[in-house]
Amino acid sequence: MDLTVATNISIIILAIEGIILVAVPGVLFYFLNKGMRQGTTWLKKTGLPEAQRYTRLMADKTNEYSNKIAEPIIKVDTATTEVQSMTRMTLKGLRGRKRNKNV
Repeated sequence: MDLTVATNISIIILAIEGIILVAVPGVLFYFLNKGMRQGTTWLKKTGLPEAQRYTRLMADKTNEYSNKIAEPIIKVDTATTEVQSMTRMTLKGLRGRKRNKNV
């Protein structure tokens, strides 16, 4: 076996290895790309509208129940503030009358 024959065989073997090393990821990426296109098509047709519907439903229910929980607390706080402000205004008015009588 001559040295040139051995180099030719090694070049052929390296070329085959290179083709395999490039072909495997290439085929993998091709099918991944094809699957991604099918997946996005499915998402656009069915997946995203369903997800949006459930998200909207969750947001509406969350607002409904948070309003049910917070409304009594807000009413009590509002009533307390109204009573405090009326008391303050009444006391201010009484103090103002006393001062006017003294003058």
